[in-house]
Amino acid sequence: MNKKLNTVLFLLAASIYNIVIMLFIMAASLLIVAKFIPKNAAPGLVSGVFILIFIVGIGGSFYIYQKP
Repeated sequence: MNKKLNTVLFLLAASIYNIVIMLFIMAASLLIVAKFIPKNAAPGLVSGVFILIFIVGIGGSFYIYQKP
């Protein structure tokens, strides 16, 4: 294997790792928030929470990925 192939494989593996971590954080956040939001919550609140969970998932995965 040459250096170019190693770089491509590393970037592919790192991207997959980052996506898996992001999905795990988003799923965990969704489960935690689902315990606290009532069943008859306003649709605007639920939409805002989903956006917040998405942002937390992305930010959390970047933080974990760059942590030494």
